[in-house]
Amino acid sequence: MYVPRNSLLNRDVAEAARHGRSRRPRNKYGVAFASAMLVLLLIAALVLQKSESKDQAAAPARYAHDLAQLWSWSDSVLAGGAKTAEWTLRFDALLSEGMSLAQLSDSVFSDVDGVIKTERIVTNGGNSVSGHYFALLGESTDAARLSLHQTGQSDNGMTVILLLESGVEDSTEQGLQAALKQLGSLLAKMSDEWTLTMKTHGYSDKQEGAKTLERIARGRILEQYEDGGTRSVTMLSDALLSSKALGNNRHANLQVAEHRSTETARNELTIGVPLISGDFSSVRTAEERAD
Repeated sequence: MYVPRNSLLNRDVAEAARHGRSRRPRNKYGVAFASAMLVLLLIAALVLQKSESKDQAAAPARYAHDLAQLWSWSDSVLAGGAKTAEWTLRFDALLSEGMSLAQLSDSVFSDVDGVIKTERIVTNGGNSVSGHYFALLGESTDAARLSLHQTGQSDNGMTVILLLESGVEDSTEQGLQAALKQLGSLLAKMSDEWTLTMKTHGYSDKQEGAKTLERIARGRILEQYEDGGTRSVTMLSDALLSSKALGNNRHANLQVAEHRSTETARNELTIGVPLISGDFSSVRTAEERAD
């Protein structure tokens, strides 16, 4: 069959010869799918970053709520109320790059004009600084004690612990809330990551203070054990906003340890939110504890 030289068939044959008969059309759907997935991943990363920033910004309000709740519960279960207890606020923070313990110390022990208001004691080779915290808890000689401790150093920055400790009759809810606000604001300027653990310790005339706390907090018991006359109960309460992971997709936010004193015949209660984080004072050096 004769085919004209300039026919469409001849041009198609020539085009196929130039590019090869095995050429396949481009998979436009695959390219579009890959592009869409990339966009979704970028959006997810931005949403996650925004969520983390929002969560960090909301931390002070969350902690203030939980501190008020812990004060209220302590007022109900401790003999003499919450003011008769010893209180501890522990801040764990990762200082931003370039920030130092000395800078943090100057900030927390200064007034609004930058004037150092208290004598500071430096120990542990310069890794610990302590002094009375008069700023917001009163001007008495029994004012709260604030100590700062450098606990580690990495490429991401310096890890520190701030311990605010007040004795019996030295604390008020308003004073603790003010201290939380001030220290939290300072840490927000010097750290991208910080968390708070709060603890109260006192005595109860009730026979089963832990069960009373469980009832008024509407806590769901996750773990409990008894050892050496001390009963520890770990719970999750919807009345609290912060929590701590326990593993196996479980979270807790309230823990109480109850010990019956044979000397006073009273129940000794230690309550922590989100958990009783061991011995808070263990981060202090032996030299400091001897002072």
